[in-house]
Amino acid sequence: MKKIVIIAALGLNFLTLLSQSSARINESNHLVFSLNNGEYEFGLGGLIQVSANRLTTNKSEPTLQLFPQRTFFNFHGKSNKNGLGFFVQTDFSMPSLLLDAVVTYQPNSSTNIEIGQRQNVGNNREMLIQEGNLLNPDRELLSTTFSKTGREFGLFIDQTISIGSIILHPQASVTSGDGLNSYGLDSRDVDLGGLKFSGRFDIYPFGSKINSRDIKLTNTGNSNQKPWAVFGVYGSFNQGASDSKGEGHNNFNLYNSAGELQLPNYRKWGVDLLFKWNKISILAEYGINTANGLKGSYIDMFGNQKLTETQISEYLALGSGYQLRLGYVLPKNFELYATYGAISEEFSQNPYSIVQSQSSWKAGLSKYNKSQNLRLHIALGTNTQTRNLNTATQLHVGAQMSL
Repeated sequence: MKKIVIIAALGLNFLTLLSQSSARINESNHLVFSLNNGEYEFGLGGLIQVSANRLTTNKSEPTLQLFPQRTFFNFHGKSNKNGLGFFVQTDFSMPSLLLDAVVTYQPNSSTNIEIGQRQNVGNNREMLIQEGNLLNPDRELLSTTFSKTGREFGLFIDQTISIGSIILHPQASVTSGDGLNSYGLDSRDVDLGGLKFSGRFDIYPFGSKINSRDIKLTNTGNSNQKPWAVFGVYGSFNQGASDSKGEGHNNFNLYNSAGELQLPNYRKWGVDLLFKWNKISILAEYGINTANGLKGSYIDMFGNQKLTETQISEYLALGSGYQLRLGYVLPKNFELYATYGAISEEFSQNPYSIVQSQSSWKAGLSKYNKSQNLRLHIALGTNTQTRNLNTATQLHVGAQMSL
């Protein structure tokens, strides 16, 4: 009899909880459940991107590729009562599944604290936008030259400040400086170098701040006819980098005269602007990557080969670049987009630099369904190396389905 009473009580509580719950699809096409009259919230989402590419260069025969580019699954939850939450995202098309995993705490409505692995604020705007919210599946030249996934493990803090209709959004982070899975495969594969300190300062001149995970480059389905923009300045300082883009470790070593590790510091800074109004969206970005802490560095631990002034460009991705992306919404949920970008290497006199001066352009057309969770796209683009004038052309056809 006692067991029956307990089971009945549990069942009654469960039915009460269900009666106070609701489900909806949010602006990111995630399925969101609200429980206990909105006190708790849980959400599920994901996407599948399938791509087909035809690649040609002026020095080789065409190649064809057909592959699942991304297979994301994510879930999140939060307690509106105590400000605690979490966000987890995986990619089943990659050897390392985990992309994002953070625990969040909001002590008040304007302060957000996150601990875990996520996109770092010390990168250009495009690297802060979720892969499913781009105008096409591929990131552009500035992003791919100086970043990998942009995700790092550490502590992230941001504050929202309202001044009339203007919103200020300062952000800061302290991360391991070694990118994804920074603690290596076993106890012998340890982090190298020091921490990475990053910051970003965003201004929303027309208000309407949007969480970075929800920002979209497309303007389809946008019912707000008023202008919206975010202008940002960002920078980072990675103490002792041992990866070309500062998102890994132990990929190269440099030494002092005593044969001890002496890793260079890797620095980034830049500005960006995202503007959307009616049918138009514009993303403009500029970034510079440099290094310091090179004095007294040697290539070998025996102190025989001193690092010359330009040789650091063979270890770190150094240089500057910009990219511009424009989208325009056509009738019946079509969207036309075009991009242009250029990269300049820091030491053009060194033919072995990781970064090679180049430029690229791309034009494409996307078709969305009414609910925005299905997209078909086709794009044509080229990339031209400045030094050898080698040009690569890519024809891309793909589809994306999201939840």
